[in-house]
Amino acid sequence: IIGVDSGKILTDAIREGIVEGAITQNPMDIGYKAIEAAVRSYEGKKNPEFIETESRWYDKSNIDSPLIQQFLYE
Repeated sequence: IIGVDSGKILTDAIREGIVEGAITQNPMDIGYKAIEAAVRSYEGKKNPEFIETESRWYDKSNIDSPLIQQFLYE
């Protein structure tokens, strides 16, 4: 099983080995790129059809790393 995002139920299941891992989003990156798109629109510029935002794979091996911890919530 593979999950998306985080939350206590999912992170506990990963720690217990019930779920293999998950992909979590970077909310700061999402917000930053949303503001960039809003500014482009305000200036009359065209936005790309697709704006990619940062995400990270995490599992039992890296769930406690600072890089992953900043994207997780309970």
